[in-house]
Amino acid sequence: MKQLSVKIIGTLFLVFFIVTLIPRTFFFLMGDTPPSEWLTSNHFFYGSIIIVGMALILFGMAMNHLVVKRVKELDNASKQVQEGHFDLHIPEHGKDEISSLVQSFNKMIDALKHNEYVNREFVKNFSHEMKTPLAIIRGYTELLHSQTEHTFEVKEYTQIIIEELDHLNQMASQMLILSQVDAQVFIKQEDQFVVSEQIRNHLLRTQFVWEEKGLVLQLELEDFKIQHNQELLSHVWRNLIDNAMKYATPHTPIEIELHQVNQTLRFCISNQGQIIHKADVPALFHSFANQLPSIHPKGHGIGLSIVKKIVDKVHGQIEVHTDELGKIEFVVTIPNVI
Repeated sequence: MKQLSVKIIGTLFLVFFIVTLIPRTFFFLMGDTPPSEWLTSNHFFYGSIIIVGMALILFGMAMNHLVVKRVKELDNASKQVQEGHFDLHIPEHGKDEISSLVQSFNKMIDALKHNEYVNREFVKNFSHEMKTPLAIIRGYTELLHSQTEHTFEVKEYTQIIIEELDHLNQMASQMLILSQVDAQVFIKQEDQFVVSEQIRNHLLRTQFVWEEKGLVLQLELEDFKIQHNQELLSHVWRNLIDNAMKYATPHTPIEIELHQVNQTLRFCISNQGQIIHKADVPALFHSFANQLPSIHPKGHGIGLSIVKKIVDKVHGQIEVHTDELGKIEFVVTIPNVI
């Protein structure tokens, strides 16, 4: 027989033994009352209520201690793990089925914590190992490009190599981010930050890009603080803004809006650019989506894939609206930002 079942049966016997003391008191109180009148007496009525009530209370208290309280503790811990808190350890009491479940749960938390560390170390090491040779190749190529005695063709070719190295370096960074997002089962939401500051900072860093292209920024950013994952959400805004600048027609506006509605973050960005067929919209979020017929190959098609994966991980939604004039609008909503 299972140990938890033995505890429950033992509790039943204990409760039965305790409540049997009440009838003895009942018979004592009845005194000289004839047995034929016991069933109609007030003592019998109130005694029955007390017996049933005490039995239910004692059994309920025992079940709360043996099962309910421990299951609630597991449920609360699982919710914390879901939010990315791995520094947990549930105390193990006894040697029954729930204790075994708690032990397995603690082992799972330790494994998740270890996997998180391994993934973080892998991403950091791989990023370093890949970026180092790219930087060396770029350095020697720039040195060749700077030599004045080379022909025009050599300078042109070395310039192409430098541009392609930058492209490869950016693609490597995006692929590392993509793999990092895929590896995260649970998203930590412990950072407190202002989203509008993230957006403005990125716009300042890319000021040369949108000014050189003659783009007009139309901003409507609401300032509010949220508690979420700062690093992941920054990738969402940066990729969407970079895409808008990359594909926007020169000297056209880029509209960016940020609002908070009923504890839901709503980010909207639109630009005027190339016409994207509605049939191609669902495939925009696939890796290497720039191979679609209606999309010019200006990028490597990974940025929107990262955006989609992050938004899905945080249980948000992203919508795309296009028209026949080349306007495209991305709307991101993320719930429970407070």
